[in-house]
Amino acid sequence: MATKSVIILDHRSHMLAPTDQIIAIDDLKASKSKWTVLMESAVEYTRIIMDVCFTNHQVLVATLDTSLSFLNSWEDQVGVVDMVTKLALSGPPVADEDGREESSLLSAIKECVDGGLSESQLDVSSRVVGSPIPNHVRIVCFTSLSKPRDLVDAALNYIKDLESTAKVDIIIFNMVDHVIPDKDDVINDSGYHIYNVKPAFMFKKVLDTCLQLHNLTITTITSIPMKEELGTNTQAAAYNVDIVHPLVRLPCSSGNRLTMKWCSPKSAQVPSPVVGNSLAQLYVQPINLANPSGVLVHFQHYT
Repeated sequence: MATKSVIILDHRSHMLAPTDQIIAIDDLKASKSKWTVLMESAVEYTRIIMDVCFTNHQVLVATLDTSLSFLNSWEDQVGVVDMVTKLALSGPPVADEDGREESSLLSAIKECVDGGLSESQLDVSSRVVGSPIPNHVRIVCFTSLSKPRDLVDAALNYIKDLESTAKVDIIIFNMVDHVIPDKDDVINDSGYHIYNVKPAFMFKKVLDTCLQLHNLTITTITSIPMKEELGTNTQAAAYNVDIVHPLVRLPCSSGNRLTMKWCSPKSAQVPSPVVGNSLAQLYVQPINLANPSGVLVHFQHYT
């Protein structure tokens, strides 16, 4: 089944509101806006599925302001760097002004559902002659609403009226200022989820949900020595790197996660007896693009 993910970032004026998340630049400290926190999480979600789940998976990214603006198309599957550049060029949300009419998120969801149900090149190539389009459309919204349930109820009614054979999921990452007792709202257990999350926990919630939806896991490589301190007499500082990849259940793993310890060979001239030929290749993506993980995983094949 061809899966399409449509990611909608709420770029309307209310996303300018500050959060309790602080960013420090030298001696200057400032609060991150709701837009900044949600965009960071949305970029991480997009980066993982673009780099790891690209086989038989298409991604469409859009921002919602006075209208719905698409940053790519089904046929134009740009990379993460291009996507981040386009998001940066969109700038922060514009403050509310008299006479400036903003679009509704419900209208945006309807438009994205219609677009996801339309044929793309991957749909045509994977379809058996005479059979319906094997679509699975997932709408992922990053927003901050007071009543997200009303939004999803209206979207469900619209999807029901379409009478489509495709599977349509709606996931709402809703940023809230206060903890809501019924934190995770699952409607009819049918792939419609509302996650009400405080800013401080948004990134983790988005990451955990992405892993669950796409059958991914995290392998942690520990005790990696700093390259600058190798070969010196000082005690080398170590760091850990988390890597996202498709779930592979191993006898030595704990649950769905695996931890491996870095081992440097005694001599580069003598092959290590513990290193053998790879039996499989997995597409991977480092969680953090800071220098250590970027150096460790500067390629996309983990063997």
